Amino acid sequence: MSCEKFIISGASVCLKGKLMRFLFAVLFLSVFTTPVAAQNLKSSAPQGIAERIRSLGYKADLQTDDSGDPVIVSATDGSQFHLVFYGCQKGKNCEWIMFYKGYTLEKDDYVKVRQVADEWNLDINFSKAAMGDDAVHLTYHLLMNNEGVGPKIFDSNFATWLEEYVEFRKKVVEAAK
Repeated sequence: MSCEKFIISGASVCLKGKLMRFLFAVLFLSVFTTPVAAQNLKSSAPQGIAERIRSLGYKADLQTDDSGDPVIVSATDGSQFHLVFYGCQKGKNCEWIMFYKGYTLEKDDYVKVRQVADEWNLDINFSKAAMGDDAVHLTYHLLMNNEGVGPKIFDSNFATWLEEYVEFRKKVVEAAK
């Protein structure tokens, strides 16, 4: 049987038969090709972010706020939260996203929940609590440049938000009892 010679990195390789050529082709393609990179998620493309959230098993209802900027309404643990898009020009080309949830408080709960918010801000690195006149707000900012962020980075940020949001909600509800 004749031999088909290939030169690989200066070495001559002899492949006999169709099976050997096939195996060589598979090996070559697996070594010298890279998988297609997953497309980055961009704050300027809210539909892609909504689709990613849905692919993670969560609801993602893409809406617009009063100024025409995109907002994604989602939920976990039986409670809604929002992804609010900022730095937009007429509802497009948004620069960053803020995960957001607000809770309206009864007057009697304000002091107890303020203590929860203050402790939260001392102990937690990513999301931050802020007190309003009659509410407490939890926010988490995800900054994106023009290239966006990869799906793994988005997923990690989304998971961090969900974990902190659920924990904060429990603390606020407990304090307001």
